[in-house]
Amino acid sequence: MDTIDLRDVAEAAADFEHDDHAEAVAIRAAFIGDGLANDVDSFAAYAEDEPVAISEYYFTEYTQELAEDIGVISGDEEWPLRCIDWEWAARELLYDYSTFTVDGTDYHVRTL
Repeated sequence: MDTIDLRDVAEAAADFEHDDHAEAVAIRAAFIGDGLANDVDSFAAYAEDEPVAISEYYFTEYTQELAEDIGVISGDEEWPLRCIDWEWAARELLYDYSTFTVDGTDYHVRTL
């Protein structure tokens, strides 16, 4: 998964009796276990405020999309703007994010 909608996770994990929601329960448990929320209620509140978790392998592409979405770049740049080091930009952006791990994959969420 490139991204996880934490609102969907909170909703599905609340219905923990169904086996098809085991993944959502695991995501929520990893989030809480890695110290990003204290309990189920604080996870649900976090999900409402900052609903997107971005996988480690997608984060550089996400950084470029974010720059386009907020109007910092248009996506049609010519030299020198097309020469942006997006991996470096992603590392800088990570200062505003926290990380949790699910099944060996790191996911980043904005720190509240």
